[in-house]
Amino acid sequence: MLNFLGGYKYVVDFMVIALLVAGIGYGVHTYNSWQQGIGEERIQVRWDRQRLVDSEALNQLKTQYQKEKDDAATQSTKNIAIAAAAASAANQSGRVLNDTIKSLIIASASGNIEANRKYTAALGAVLGECQAAYRGMADKAQGHANDALMFDQAWPH
Repeated sequence: MLNFLGGYKYVVDFMVIALLVAGIGYGVHTYNSWQQGIGEERIQVRWDRQRLVDSEALNQLKTQYQKEKDDAATQSTKNIAIAAAAASAANQSGRVLNDTIKSLIIASASGNIEANRKYTAALGAVLGECQAAYRGMADKAQGHANDALMFDQAWPH
């Protein structure tokens, strides 16, 4: 049928076979590229899903830490208010004590010896109770200071 080609028939056959092999090679290459694209899409979907999960976990941690920080700030404000109230009460007690001492000095100068002795004994008892109360308060303050130091040293900086 292709007699008009004569001697070139083998060359044409070779070219047709070469074109068929090249076409099959190109088809296989295209199919592999398509398969790899599907794999890339799967990996990208997994990557995006993991990034979303990680982002949500990070947001939850941020929210938790922000709440802890806000709670600590609120508690600190309360503690400052309590300490200010205690300091104000201590200042008021100090003023009352100074006024009492001044009035005692004035009264003792005009009182008799027996009244001064009884008054001095009563004052000694009151001052002893005050001293015991201040020691108890100092022990509690030292305990709080020790706790604060422990938490400060335990928390990573």
